[in-house]
Amino acid sequence: MSEVAFSLERKLEINKAQIRSWQRQSLISDKTKFQCLDPKCHIPLSCACWEEATHKRQPYFYPTFKKEHPHVFGCNYASPKEIKDAITHEVEQAFESQQKRTEIVLGNPKSFSTTVGTSTTTSDSTASDTSDDKSKTKTVRTQITEMEHREQSTWYRNLASFVSMFNDEKINNLAPITLKLSFDKRDNFDVSKLTGARIQSSFSRFFYEITASNVPLDELHIFFGKAKIFKLNNNGLCKIIFTNKPSIKLLFNVNHLPDNINIKKYIGMQSNLENLTELVVYFEGALSFIRQPKKDGTTYPQLTAIPLTKEFYRSLYFEKI
Repeated sequence: MSEVAFSLERKLEINKAQIRSWQRQSLISDKTKFQCLDPKCHIPLSCACWEEATHKRQPYFYPTFKKEHPHVFGCNYASPKEIKDAITHEVEQAFESQQKRTEIVLGNPKSFSTTVGTSTTTSDSTASDTSDDKSKTKTVRTQITEMEHREQSTWYRNLASFVSMFNDEKINNLAPITLKLSFDKRDNFDVSKLTGARIQSSFSRFFYEITASNVPLDELHIFFGKAKIFKLNNNGLCKIIFTNKPSIKLLFNVNHLPDNINIKKYIGMQSNLENLTELVVYFEGALSFIRQPKKDGTTYPQLTAIPLTKEFYRSLYFEKI
């Protein structure tokens, strides 16, 4: 559940403590006219404990379509329980898809409005207690299902779910999946040279364990391996050191991570690297040699991580061993 949301009726941010006051002033009238504040999420939210006369508990916000559209991976406003429930549901759904031979498609994380239409469409995609609204919701839900599951395919956009599917014993990692991914464009690297983002694959081919051997270059994978994390400065910049291939340059800013990704306690100083806790780090992107400058003015090739998303933390997933 969330304590804050965006009111589609007022076009303003609202927190749960304001609900009663806004209701009494007739500023809001529909418990389903809210959406997630995270610009990369924007899923429809509804307000629980809406009727003041019948609910003593303070209102809060929850995903209107929690199964079809849970919070996206890396959303700043998803609770740990919502994240866990969404992952569990998608793994079960993927297993059912394999049993029914339904195509599994892995796509980029997208906001609800980007996925199914405009903001107007988003605000209409709501649930209600009245029969008319239920009918409307059923129609919208059908439209969403037709878009997300067209051509007998099931779409997934959650990196955490990809990892859980790969590690789940029920999932056949050799079965075919379809990748319909794309790298976010960036100024300092030409992503057009990267391959493997839109192909037929399998979980066993898409996931690539980092070992001491050579790694595939300029090719999209979910790379994973044991690693430690240490701070580079006091502004949140951190470096991930893979145990089997420390030469990989993988930097991210821990201050950009949502509060629901709790890894700060595992991050330490480089001087204490041997005593730091080892994690399994998953990185969605490509590895490429990029020329780095030296102090003498020359350059050298550095094996560098190129994340799928511009917000690096959305391309990272951590698991405690």
